[in-house]
Amino acid sequence: MVEQSMDSALKIRIKTLEKELVLVKKNETELRRNKLRYEEEVNNFPVGFFRLSLNNLDYFSMGNLAVIKMFGYQTLDEFTHTPAQDFFWNPEDYKTFSQKLKSCGEVANEEIQLKKKNGTPIWTAITANAILNDTGGIIYYYGIMADIDERKRAEQLLMQEKKFSETIIESMPGLFFMLDENYRYVKWNRNAKKVYGYDIEEIASTELKDVIAEKDIPVLINSFEQAKKGKSGYAEYTVIAKDGRRIPLAGEACNIRINDTEYLIGMEIDISKLKNAEKKLKTALKELNKLKNQLKAENIYLKEQINFESVSDEIIGHSRELNYVMFKIHQVAPTDSTVLIQGETGVGKGMVAQAIHDLSMLKDHPLVKVNCAALPASLIENELFGHERGAFTGAGARKLGRFEIANGSTIFLDEISELPLELQAKLLQVVEDGEMERLGGTRTLKVNVRILAATNRDLEDEVRTGRFRQDLWYRLNVFPITVPPLRDRKEDIPLLVEYFVKQLGMRMGKSINLIPQKMIRTFKKYPWPGNIRELRNVIERAVIETVGNVLQFNDLLSPPGLNRSKKDSDKPLAEMEREYITRILEKMDWRISGPRGAANVLKFKESTLRARMKKLGISRPLS
Repeated sequence: MVEQSMDSALKIRIKTLEKELVLVKKNETELRRNKLRYEEEVNNFPVGFFRLSLNNLDYFSMGNLAVIKMFGYQTLDEFTHTPAQDFFWNPEDYKTFSQKLKSCGEVANEEIQLKKKNGTPIWTAITANAILNDTGGIIYYYGIMADIDERKRAEQLLMQEKKFSETIIESMPGLFFMLDENYRYVKWNRNAKKVYGYDIEEIASTELKDVIAEKDIPVLINSFEQAKKGKSGYAEYTVIAKDGRRIPLAGEACNIRINDTEYLIGMEIDISKLKNAEKKLKTALKELNKLKNQLKAENIYLKEQINFESVSDEIIGHSRELNYVMFKIHQVAPTDSTVLIQGETGVGKGMVAQAIHDLSMLKDHPLVKVNCAALPASLIENELFGHERGAFTGAGARKLGRFEIANGSTIFLDEISELPLELQAKLLQVVEDGEMERLGGTRTLKVNVRILAATNRDLEDEVRTGRFRQDLWYRLNVFPITVPPLRDRKEDIPLLVEYFVKQLGMRMGKSINLIPQKMIRTFKKYPWPGNIRELRNVIERAVIETVGNVLQFNDLLSPPGLNRSKKDSDKPLAEMEREYITRILEKMDWRISGPRGAANVLKFKESTLRARMKKLGISRPLS
């Protein structure tokens, strides 16, 4: 009975063991399946996965496909047989990493520069943790690493660009400022700090009213509004430094957008010296006028006789006014200074420019002439500065501008007051720095040109009305010469008449050697609003009408704009129209187009006026 009981118990135990064995095998199969699934998931994990053994941090004991490819290895065996420190770009980083992992049991999102198999660096973000057993002991370390090389390089590039921008701003010779949409200061450079006296930390609490003179705030805000519209944000104003100093500045702003926020950035320059120079210039002009009046009153003006050699066959006369002009020509001709020639229409400003050039050291080079009123605004820039091939439609080849042609010589800019404002800034660059760019060009060209400019307008008045840049006027007005009108040098009229009669008579094949004194007296009484040009036209008509050797002149002289005699009213309509159009053309210095052209005065289209001139036989006389 006992043996039967034992057999039964043994059989039950065997069956129990068999069941347990089946269960163990089933668990082993499930574990093996889970392990395979785990390894597959780890290998397919998009982020690099690795494992370090407990006792040896010198080698990676496991890594997934992502981490193997990340470092450029072909197999896991190759990866695990490479010393861990060989993966670190900086050996000190490996020491720090392993010590921190051992002491803390984890490393969280450390950005470390590692090294690929081929030796190239790669930035990674590493997170590692210790795996513990039931008693709290460390079994091994595992971690993940992400390739952040592209982001890190982008950050470094961004930092470099930021540093580059900061360097540019800080190295600017002028004062840089940046304002937000409420005109509060966001940034300025150290030059601005030197002038204003505020620290960088004080910018955020600084407003316009704190640093700008009260009367100039509306002017400055108006310039900002213009800048927001894409127009010129130029303004001149006075700033009040932290220590109370009042400093005149000139600034220009432009509008920019950063991350959907609008800002105003601009540059300022200290114009204290310029303002002081302006005051000195005005004082000097007053002293000059005082001296001039004194010389006239005491009759000691040029007491010593100056026998000038003739510098131009066209400059005729020996009046005191003309001798003074000749004196000024001889003074400035040997220098390379800029000369501003002023005077009414027809006084001979071009002849003065030619005389200055002929007496200069550049006389062996041609004098390059440009009439700023003869060309429309769309062409004058191309005429002055030239263009590159393809700069605009029809620009099939490079063209040199007048400034390049005049390099090493002299350029004469006649009617400088007619130059458009946008070109005045470009001309200023040439006058100041001798630098220019062709239309469509990207290269700055250096030119060495002496500039002679002429105008029949009061440029100071043009500056006040905003039609001419003040800074350009200062730079052109280095050595002014004013050519007197003919009515102020009437003693030169007989010589001029004699010269024109001889010149025109030879051209027309006439021998005229007698000029009636009555005619000379008549000419001296006439005010000559058209100056020498008008006198020449009158003499030309007289030479045409003359038969024999005595000059004849039967017309009545009357300034343009006065009522004509009844005899004139009986003239044919075409003749009256011809005379009227001719008078307007003479008054406008034969300028046809533009706001100051004859076509605008006559309310004609330019093409209509040219057609009428052709029909009526009107042409500009040779000068």
